[in-house]
Amino acid sequence: MAESERGPRKEIADRLKELIESRGYTLKDLEEKMGRGRGYVAEALRGSKRLTVELVVEVAAALDADPQQVFSPPRRRHGWSSEIAEEGAGGAGDAELPASMQDASEVLQALLLTLAEQGVVSVAEVEARLRQLRARGSVA
Repeated sequence: MAESERGPRKEIADRLKELIESRGYTLKDLEEKMGRGRGYVAEALRGSKRLTVELVVEVAAALDADPQQVFSPPRRRHGWSSEIAEEGAGGAGDAELPASMQDASEVLQALLLTLAEQGVVSVAEVEARLRQLRARGSVA
């Protein structure tokens, strides 16, 4: 497969490579951990042999990871959606800012609501972190 070709197989292989690297493994180390011969995983990731569901699940298990991380498309990485930009509204769906965050700048409020809307972080998680920081005296 040419490097420029994209498709589900290539995307899954790329996500699997990222997972392997994020866990601190080289392909050689991973194949040894799995008790497989050299090239068992590497050839599938390169496209010289089939990348099967079974192989993805086996690799994920060896990495103590959820296979869903490999099969699911990554979250959107770009900024504001076009409908938000066109409407000029921040539309955060069901997310609402607690009173403790309503004094924050409009930019920070918009950013937090957008991240919550995208599923990156919940408002409740940010509020809990803020309480932790305040308890340690890290923020006012």
